[in-house]
Amino acid sequence: DAGRLTQRQFFTILDVIPNRVGANVDEAMAKTLLSEFDAVILACGATEPRIFPQAGAVPGVSYALPYLKEATRALLGHPSDESLTAAGKRVVVVGAGDTSADCVATAIRQGAVSVTQLIRKPRELVEDRENLWGNPIPFRDYAEEEAVAKFGESPRQYETVVDHIECNSEGKLVGVVTARTQWKGRKMEVLEEGKTLIPADLLLIASGFSGCEKATLDAFGLAQTKSGCAASVGHATAVEKVFVAGDMRRGPSLVVWAIAEGREAAQAVDAYLLGYSNLL
Repeated sequence: DAGRLTQRQFFTILDVIPNRVGANVDEAMAKTLLSEFDAVILACGATEPRIFPQAGAVPGVSYALPYLKEATRALLGHPSDESLTAAGKRVVVVGAGDTSADCVATAIRQGAVSVTQLIRKPRELVEDRENLWGNPIPFRDYAEEEAVAKFGESPRQYETVVDHIECNSEGKLVGVVTARTQWKGRKMEVLEEGKTLIPADLLLIASGFSGCEKATLDAFGLAQTKSGCAASVGHATAVEKVFVAGDMRRGPSLVVWAIAEGREAAQAVDAYLLGYSNLL
């Protein structure tokens, strides 16, 4: 397809654009950017996880993104946090989305002894979402396929949530106590009976995201919506020169939106600077 960028063309474009990695965009940096540039587009994602109190505080309990980042660093040959590897460990993953699937598959590939995935919703609700009407072949995501191939069974436990965690005398994770859920329409109730202990050395929280990082919003003086996104009209914010795009504007979503969001944001900036835009 002649309309596609080759990998070489893509990296050639990146070479022309200055990139600063590991930059902390605080209030001072925001002021500098606004003084030096005619427009600033924020595309910082929606990486703020839903709160799980023990994540990062108890050895063996982590949010999904830090775990996946360390796995990528290890694959690239960079120094990584060995405490976040799943090799030789009993792993429990909380969540039912794409991020949780990546955690399940990554843990298997790292050599986990066992992998269990906790999903609070009933099987039929999850499977109805995955298997669209008219699809003659039942869908199973790649992570579940790998788990079945490796362990001979699905890693999923439906209608199950974390009740509390068990730690040893050193404060390290040794188990996850689960509770069953009961659904009445869209309302969920956590049951007191039927709690189960799952031995675990690594608990990965992939139960969704609450929005973008508030520190970035505060640095630019942006308001936040109830859903945790940057408040905007289209791509323009209430702050002069500042535009938003991607998950930061629309909330946690799929990468397929990235190109469309980037093009729309570029068009909004073009119209802001010139008074009109020929960009499509």
